[in-house]
Amino acid sequence: MNRNSIFETKMDTVLDWSNYLLKTVPVAGEIKDICSRKNLEQIFNNHPLKSKCIRPEKFIVTRHPIYNNKCFAAIGENMELFPFSVKNNAIKVNLNLRDILHKLCRKIVKDQVFFKKEKIIQKIGLVCQKTGNTYPKKDLHLHHEHPYEFNIICDSFLKSKGAELDDNLFKYDHLGELAFDNADFKYEFLKYHARFLNDGHVSLVSRELNQKLGASYKFKNVTSAATSEIQVPVAGNHSAQFNLFSAMGV
Repeated sequence: MNRNSIFETKMDTVLDWSNYLLKTVPVAGEIKDICSRKNLEQIFNNHPLKSKCIRPEKFIVTRHPIYNNKCFAAIGENMELFPFSVKNNAIKVNLNLRDILHKLCRKIVKDQVFFKKEKIIQKIGLVCQKTGNTYPKKDLHLHHEHPYEFNIICDSFLKSKGAELDDNLFKYDHLGELAFDNADFKYEFLKYHARFLNDGHVSLVSRELNQKLGASYKFKNVTSAATSEIQVPVAGNHSAQFNLFSAMGV
């Protein structure tokens, strides 16, 4: 494609320009060239969740707070810093809110999943619970069992909070990282997700099998499972029935 960026040029040309700018401007250096600033402003304003972004006063080169690589950042009127990627934002994208929700939720429970995996390994060893075969630790993943696939857990959590899946659900924190607009949702989702881990609705499986199970779920007709009453773990080692499309307190 000749026009796969927001500019009248190829994406590779945009990346070459941005890489040159990152190499020539030192960390904490401000982008003062008018043309470059206008380009960065256009890229920044193309962010899929721009309504949640700051209003940029200036652009600088900084180091990403997590990856430590040089990147651009917008600075707002209250000195808020928002790192952003030219590669991610120069291409026009259709905003997939459900994909954003699932990625955010996976980030939130990353440590929780890690410790559950370690606990199962301590109990049964480096064994796939589906096949009985042994694997290196790095090739064993925690699999959410049907009908409690991770996507279903995320969606039912929103229903339990009476929250709508729209861009008002999300915001960016002071490090430019995606988060829930309601800060309490992070800790409430951790508690909600822990119920499924503690009630044994996960298993340790090989990486290859986990990918196959995930792919098969995408092609399932989950309408009947999603609209029927299912057992959802609650405190006290017992279960309560509720409909995924009705509200339930956490």
